[in-house]
Order: sequence, then C-alpha cells, then structure tokens
Amino acid sequence: ISKTIKNPNIDVKKCFKIKTNVIQIKNIKENEKVGYGLLFKAHTNCKVATIPIGYDDGIGNNHINRRVSINNKIYPVVGEVSMCMMNVLVDDKVKVGDIVNIISDDITLGEIARLNNTSFHNTLVNIGKNLNKVYIKNNKIVYEEKLSWEEVKWA
Repeated sequence: ISKTIKNPNIDVKKCFKIKTNVIQIKNIKENEKVGYGLLFKAHTNCKVATIPIGYDDGIGNNHINRRVSINNKIYPVVGEVSMCMMNVLVDDKVKVGDIVNIISDDITLGEIARLNNTSFHNTLVNIGKNLNKVYIKNNKIVYEEKLSWEEVKWA
C-alpha cells in the first residue's frame, strides 16, 4: 500500500517542462482579427506574439482561458490554437526569442488537461511526439533527443 494513504504531503517534484520561444511579434490595430479562423478580434491596439507549438504537439486546441508564462509573467493565448502555432497577447517587455513556458511551475499538466476536458494521463501520453527532448540530471544535460532530421547527440 502506498505511503501516501497515511501522509499525502510528500515532496513531489515536476518531472518535465515544455518550453519554446517567441518567433514573431506583430502590432495589431483595433478591430483587426488574428489567428487560425480569425477568432480573436482586438478591442484596442495591441501586440501579439506567435509561438511555434500547437495541438499537434499534444497540448490540445482549446484556447479558452489558456495561458503561457513569458519572463515570469502570465499572458493569455488569443484566437484558436492551430496545428503548430498559437498567438499570445503580450506587452512591450516581450521580445522575439524570449522563452515561453507552456508547462512549468506556473502552468501545470493538470491545467492543460482540464482545458481540454480530458485526463492528466491522456494529456501526458499525447504530449511531445514532435518536440525535441532534453534530459537533465543534477542541473546538467545528460541527453538530447532531437527530431529525426536533426542529429541526436550525447552530452
């Protein structure tokens, strides 16, 4: 029997994170529409960052209440999540190349599962078939698994 039955307060650490980078930022004018299906309509002039991750990467396509973390700040996803990209409403602090946390300390796998009305387990098995993987032990990269057209290298 699991020890957690008597004491559920165990020290569990997250086993993975999903990160990507901002690849584009566009200034959007009031009333312009953005994204797959043009579902987001700007109510004021704003900035939208494009990030290269989408539902084909296993994170689902529900965009309602979805958020990401950039530079330790939470930003909302706007418009429909497409197959390999999504758009994020950002401010002037966000720059092309900034790291975007999809699943991290701020945004959990459980949150992604709830957004897509599915289980934690179903979400976990669907994530990452198209993503590069970096294995870290004691804060050092021990192995990198890259997409098939790239070289796989041992650290």
